[in-house]
Amino acid sequence: MSKVNYTEKMLNELQSMGVITYDMAHEFAEKYNISVRSVVAKVRSMELPYQPKEVIGVKTPKPKAESKADIVTEIQSVLNVNFKGLDRLVLEDLVMLRKIVKG
Repeated sequence: MSKVNYTEKMLNELQSMGVITYDMAHEFAEKYNISVRSVVAKVRSMELPYQPKEVIGVKTPKPKAESKADIVTEIQSVLNVNFKGLDRLVLEDLVMLRKIVKG
């Protein structure tokens, strides 16, 4: 789309809308044959209150699982010893050993 020149009528209408939601911006855009993105940008540039649409279904990232190397390093630092084959243990055994070492 080309550059939109907002008329005084359009600007006054935006100012009189109160808190502008995404749906309201969409209706305004259809009414004046402009993009919703342009309307939202104009609302924000005018520092008018804007309520974006709620994003549904966004998953929060899962916390990163501890690696065996992290657990081995932790155990060795607590005991102040460097074991050569500790990293060959199964993860479950390392976790159990860490619990025992930490008390």
